[in-house]
Amino acid sequence: MKRILTISILTILFASCGGASNPATPVTPTPEPAKGNELLIYYNGTYWVMGAIIRDDSQVVVPGKFNDGIHGEKVLRINQTAFQNQKNLKSIKIDGARIEGGYARLLFQGCDNLEHVEVTSYNLASYDGVMYSSDYSSVLYVPPKKSGIITFKKEASLSSLDLTHCNDITGFAFEDNESTRGYRIEDGVIYGEDDYIAAVSPTRTGSLFVKNVSTYSFTGCRNISEYQVDPDNNTLYVENGVLYSNFGVDTYRLMRCPNTFEGKFEVPSNTDSVMMQAFLGCNKITEFSTTSYLMDIGQYAFKDCTMLSKLSFGDKVTSFEQYAFYNCPQLTSVSCELESIRYDSFYKCDNLTSINLGANYKFTNNGKVITLGDNYVNYIFPNIGEELHLGAGEQRFIDEKMVSEYKSIKRFTVDPDNTNLYEDDGVLYWKETNDLYRVPAGKEGTLTLSKATKSVDINFFEGCDKITSIVYDGTKEEFQKITGIIYITQYNHITVYCSDGTLENIVIDAK
Repeated sequence: MKRILTISILTILFASCGGASNPATPVTPTPEPAKGNELLIYYNGTYWVMGAIIRDDSQVVVPGKFNDGIHGEKVLRINQTAFQNQKNLKSIKIDGARIEGGYARLLFQGCDNLEHVEVTSYNLASYDGVMYSSDYSSVLYVPPKKSGIITFKKEASLSSLDLTHCNDITGFAFEDNESTRGYRIEDGVIYGEDDYIAAVSPTRTGSLFVKNVSTYSFTGCRNISEYQVDPDNNTLYVENGVLYSNFGVDTYRLMRCPNTFEGKFEVPSNTDSVMMQAFLGCNKITEFSTTSYLMDIGQYAFKDCTMLSKLSFGDKVTSFEQYAFYNCPQLTSVSCELESIRYDSFYKCDNLTSINLGANYKFTNNGKVITLGDNYVNYIFPNIGEELHLGAGEQRFIDEKMVSEYKSIKRFTVDPDNTNLYEDDGVLYWKETNDLYRVPAGKEGTLTLSKATKSVDINFFEGCDKITSIVYDGTKEEFQKITGIIYITQYNHITVYCSDGTLENIVIDAK
């Protein structure tokens, strides 16, 4: 049964928000707010929707304006990460709230069960449960659980249509059976000008004849058994059923591998890149081998290659892009000379225990953590365990998204000679300011916070859903003045024990 959750009131205390209100006590909420856990913060004259803790099978409704009885009616703005990773979010209606257009694609990242989006905003719109720019000229987001036939607005450009996580779309249509951009639909494929492929239905099977492609042509396409091209095509060719494109003199990019490929895949010597989602869903490939010519592995290139267990790279591979090896559970080790590796390149590779990288990288925590030089924690192995140790170097930058993924980490420890950070109660603080930096996602029960803390990182509780109370050795008024503390007034999730009493009804955005 769906429950309609409407945004309700909270406030935050930002001690240095450039004109933001700094009340010493919580703002009284609107009487009898609707049941829900959405997270607002009042900042610089308006309300920002910063996050949510969404319960089972929920539909969220976000109004365009809000009046708390204190600051007056204000337009709601939505932070770019407000609804990320909300697995229970099924449907959302945004009725007039402002979303920065450049961030719209990020807003629902990780909402794996989202089926429907309805948006009315100054720069965004929706149609058939899909999010568009306000003039319907661009498709910005398709919910991953969107199913059946998608009907696009007739004026929409599909040049960057992304169906990466959409497995249940069976076909396409246009409003009034017309595309003013010249698109046409044939057998589950959308073709644009010069016969370039704009999209292939994720459920489309069999052979596919290709004349022209773009970067997004095959996002979400995982069931094609064979690719074919005209022998006279000067920009594309097929070898062993695999599609390649020519982007330079004798230089090719691997565009798509059919899902029927089995066993070991050896990359031709003149291939310099594996493009985005090139091996998406190729769950029969077991080994990938390259020559020294290959340089780049694109986004989601090997997503859901569930039998891939061995990688062999030449000496020119420079980068693995975002989620390059997403959900490759058979991978246990990787060896290559990389210039860069993202923390999410091996996301959901739960059995990976070894990566042999170039000289710029160092290994700590008995080989379970990779750092770039001395100042950046670059990758954490899934088998890290309950403790993450930072050495004496300037190991200071830890992405909050990286930390939130590792629920097993219950405490941080820090070398006393570390020049930037120290640890207290398993939590990271900046030495210079005593400000709280990161809380491990696996920390449970009580968090002890010193009154020396004047500020906290706005993402300091990312992923922390097991903390029930905070013990603070200062007064209630002092706690409320900490910059970045999020304060909510109607839900009883976190209790703060201060030297002069308790503060109830704190909600931390724990995704």
